[in-house]
Amino acid sequence: MLPITPRADSSGILCQGGLDEHPVATILLLQFEGASYRTSRLALDLQDGIDTMSTASITPPVDIRRALACFRDQPPFVRLFVLARHLLAPLRRVAAAVPPHGRILDLGCGHGLFVNLLALSSPERDVLGVDPSAEKIRVASRSSRALQNVRYLRGRVDDVPGPEQDRGFDAITILDVLYLLPDEEKAAVLRRCRELLAPDGVLVLKTNDTRPRWKYGVVRLEEELMVRALGLTLGGQLHFRGIPEYTAMLRVAGFSSRVYKIDAGRPAPHRLYICRPLP
Repeated sequence: MLPITPRADSSGILCQGGLDEHPVATILLLQFEGASYRTSRLALDLQDGIDTMSTASITPPVDIRRALACFRDQPPFVRLFVLARHLLAPLRRVAAAVPPHGRILDLGCGHGLFVNLLALSSPERDVLGVDPSAEKIRVASRSSRALQNVRYLRGRVDDVPGPEQDRGFDAITILDVLYLLPDEEKAAVLRRCRELLAPDGVLVLKTNDTRPRWKYGVVRLEEELMVRALGLTLGGQLHFRGIPEYTAMLRVAGFSSRVYKIDAGRPAPHRLYICRPLP
């Protein structure tokens, strides 16, 4: 289990103390489908209140090497793309937060690098990758053709069959996807995840924070290039949100959440949310 040392305030934001210990605060009002949800945004550097994942909580490097090797017969551009994805994002740390067995759903799986990593690091995982891009699903399917515990579906979260005939997914992972969606669509995706998840399942959400500003500037420039200039990622607008906004959205969707800082040694403000269904 991942160690958590900070405690959450009433809004679910991890901080060193409650609001009574930090009287200087501002109130952020979030509008979701006509209703107002209030969360506390402390007038202090929230980075100091986020737990940092231990370096011991990392999937072994051999697994990411094997996952990258799945693309060895792909065109050079695809191989370069997945290598860059590995170098820029802490995929091994995110994978360590996923249960080692059970049914796993990866939303926005792209070319399938993270799906392959999950499947290779534990054969007891049954992984379903979902993405709206037909080309990326084609690449992903070819990369995983030797893996018996991987399947792919072209579509979006609403195209994933519901848990009427089973207990739902043991884990759902979403890595660097929600920034492409407006807030209303973010909220809809999270609500659907709550419906698809088993009662004791976990939602593993990887995002980029809006602080510190210099790291946010780096990731913003990177995504402007990927989405608008090169068109390598589906989407037209960028909708980055910070910890208070995501915490509120998750709460409204029916999740409690813990936030981890996983950007050590990287120029982007990577954040990991471990989310459990609320009763």
